[in-house]
Amino acid sequence: MSSKKIISRIAPTPSGYLHLGNITNFYNTWKYVRENNGILWLRIDDCDGTRERPEYVKDIFDCLNYLGIDWDKGPKDAEDFYQNYSQQDRMHHYRSYLNKIDNSFVCECSRKDISQASKDGRYPGTCYDKDLRLKKNKTCLRIKTHSDISMGDFVIWRKDDLASYQLVSLIDDIDTGCNFILRGEDLRQSTQAQLYLDQILGTTLHRAQIIHHPLLTDSNGQKLSKGLGSYSIKQMIEQGYSRQQILSKVQLFNNLSEKQAWTN
Repeated sequence: MSSKKIISRIAPTPSGYLHLGNITNFYNTWKYVRENNGILWLRIDDCDGTRERPEYVKDIFDCLNYLGIDWDKGPKDAEDFYQNYSQQDRMHHYRSYLNKIDNSFVCECSRKDISQASKDGRYPGTCYDKDLRLKKNKTCLRIKTHSDISMGDFVIWRKDDLASYQLVSLIDDIDTGCNFILRGEDLRQSTQAQLYLDQILGTTLHRAQIIHHPLLTDSNGQKLSKGLGSYSIKQMIEQGYSRQQILSKVQLFNNLSEKQAWTN
């Protein structure tokens, strides 16, 4: 990377208890930022309000504090998060970007509609010429990508009147000045979508170094998820695992600064 000060973030989602896969990402990001005297944000991705639970928010702070993963900016604790940093309270800010996206269109299709009309799972263009209006629980807003990206015409404003993850993640990374992002391999399509939005909006995500790392898997080769309770940090702590014992199970990704940023 250049001599510019590194600004990065860890971005847990409060939809379940943190597991070893999450901590692998967070620890490696934290380690790289600390080794390079950078700035680390804690960003809690609660834009999907239907999945957020207070116990999961508390778990984020409990686990990070137990493992000694500190941060420089963002909420100090759960109370501070709800009062000052929840993405749910920033929907007006995310919405303000919609009028800057000319190639968007309103869509009324369900996932079932799309799967029945499309062989590859991409949006088939059903609503391009319908001239629909955004209406809560009835329609969403998509961006027309002309099949330039693998995700196709992805959603930027959801039917439940919330900003999509792709829009929220991009805007938050821009607002916080992130220029180094470490993400799991499973988020490559999200990165591509966000870089596409970045190009449309004329923002600066394309200047960041974005690295995708391998995912931790269980004995069956399945990626770790929040549904696999046996890998949760909370359970490991309750079973008496020390900080060092937990971190010894974390996969380290070395020479991060020498890896290539994501490219098309």
